[in-house]
Amino acid sequence: MKFFLSNRSAVAGLFVLIVIILAALFAGLIAPHDPWSTVGRPLSVPGSEFLLGSDSLGRDIYSGILHGARVSLLIGVAAATISVFIGVVVGLLAGYLGGRTNDFLMAFTEIVQTIPSFVLMVVLVAIFQPSITSIIIAIAVVSWPPLARLVRGEVMTLRTREFVEAARLNGLSETHIMFREILPNCASHIIVMGSLMIANAILMESAMSFLGLTDPNVMTWGYMIGSSRAMLHFAWWTCVFPGFAIFVTVLAINLVGEGINDAFNPKLAKQRA
Repeated sequence: MKFFLSNRSAVAGLFVLIVIILAALFAGLIAPHDPWSTVGRPLSVPGSEFLLGSDSLGRDIYSGILHGARVSLLIGVAAATISVFIGVVVGLLAGYLGGRTNDFLMAFTEIVQTIPSFVLMVVLVAIFQPSITSIIIAIAVVSWPPLARLVRGEVMTLRTREFVEAARLNGLSETHIMFREILPNCASHIIVMGSLMIANAILMESAMSFLGLTDPNVMTWGYMIGSSRAMLHFAWWTCVFPGFAIFVTVLAINLVGEGINDAFNPKLAKQRA
């Protein structure tokens, strides 16, 4: 923690991320209007009638951004959690058991990786109908293979270490060794990868929403940009502010992820410095 707090960019990213999370949690209290309601003149410039202006239907962009933060963070965290679970289980089993289990799991991982991620997401969402649940599942399905490969490599290195041999000599079960001895030693890599997967999931969700593949009952940043893209040349604020919200959120998460990585690997961080 001391090393993390000494990283100014990571602390700045954490501060911004906390502000975004609080804004999302209390959007119902601090947002002045319902994000779907027409509350003023269409395409009001920022600072005139509304803080960040209004869109073509007279909806408050500021309120839309606050409510959209809820959806983006929810999808990012949920999709990353499912992806981490799948990737850890697959990588742990493949790396520790080896043999045919490793061959089968890695072959399956390669099959998933060879399919274009965005195309697979679009197909899955189209099959299950656009909703928050289907988007979370689609993002999770395409996001776990890199983590599975990372965990597999770490486990293959750790399974020959002395503490693992000592655990076997003490009569501990294979399940205990995998989940209580080896997995905790992979935790740093999993935490760093998981934080970056949240940022990637937010970007994927925004891209899906931009194309209209989202739950029609919730406001998202990608939807706000997609619905206003035709007006970009004369009402720039309708796209720029939601896009800036995506940029700031993803940047903050990446800075925190890099800070965590440096905290777990201080020698590598000093070499880069």
